[in-house]
Amino acid sequence: MQLEAKSITPVHIGSGDSLSPMDYWCEEGRVHVCDTPGLMRRFGDRFADWIMARERPTLQEWVDNVADGNERLRGALEENTLYSVRHAGQPPVRDDVAQYIVDGDRVTLPGSSVKGAIRTAVLYCIVADNAGGVGAWLAGKLEPLVERDRLGPGALSGLAKELERRALHARRRKNMQYDLLKYLRVPDLVGPERGDGLFVANVELHGTTREFHMFAELLGSREFVGSGFSTLEAGAEDADLVSQAMRIPDGQREYVGDWPALARCCHRFAQSLIEADRRWFQQAGMDDTVRVLNRLARHNEPESPLIRVGAHTGYLSQTVGAALGEAGADGDLYQQVLAPAMSRRGSSDFPKTRRVVAGVPLGWVKLSCAEG
Repeated sequence: MQLEAKSITPVHIGSGDSLSPMDYWCEEGRVHVCDTPGLMRRFGDRFADWIMARERPTLQEWVDNVADGNERLRGALEENTLYSVRHAGQPPVRDDVAQYIVDGDRVTLPGSSVKGAIRTAVLYCIVADNAGGVGAWLAGKLEPLVERDRLGPGALSGLAKELERRALHARRRKNMQYDLLKYLRVPDLVGPERGDGLFVANVELHGTTREFHMFAELLGSREFVGSGFSTLEAGAEDADLVSQAMRIPDGQREYVGDWPALARCCHRFAQSLIEADRRWFQQAGMDDTVRVLNRLARHNEPESPLIRVGAHTGYLSQTVGAALGEAGADGDLYQQVLAPAMSRRGSSDFPKTRRVVAGVPLGWVKLSCAEG
């Protein structure tokens, strides 16, 4: 099968690397990324001495004050330019810029990121429906932690791991051969060249009293295609025998068996996340962002759902927090259990912060699947 994806809002999937102010300069609406070691080799001690003479040197300063008007220096600069991308809003000046993951010179949506988002959506639905008693188990674990005032990030992280094992592993085994999504294969989705697919912008943090900003390479609205997508029903020669061998409960197989089942989970989960964000931004008075979320809700369809991928999407809130608002085990567990616990730590919301780019939430991607 063929999996198709389209990024609807800016996405950042980090490579783990970042550009320092000596790695780029800005000109004519673009951020130009330079092979700074190449410049060092070209100009030797003179370039090194210029850097060492300054407390916080930037390549922009060298370009503006040294290379400007000098054809030889400008030529060397262009020869050592690795790539350039446009910037939106104010350009970075003395900031690090988090880099997006690429395959060669092409932008990708890693299959691991897409599968992780689908996996989280399945987990959400299993907890929300209390399938196999998972929602009730989670409520029972949370309540004593709240009573003893021990519900912090560490405890939530441990609960998230145990929750995943209970909900997504047949027989509750840790061994990955019992993973309900073992037969879900998601290829890397390859998109356009880096210069066409990415832009640099400031990621804004809302919901905190501390000033925060972070520049990052972000994926714009682009389409991706990957062949080799496969589910349990499509990937196993006999899905019934596999399910029996793994002892997958019937009540949980219905969430993971084929693409329509997975798509329904993604659709439900996206609905919940969008509605939670809509309430949050309405309270914050960010009407433009609310309008963006209304458009996202219209993009989210049962057969072609939205997922949220990449950095700053809130793993704990998705795995432990989001499903509690709909869990059938004990009513509105979010309001009864989690929100009061987090409010004692200074916030009635979980997660308490949101990241946007020019008022647009990060990470939303639309999926569709076709034979081929």
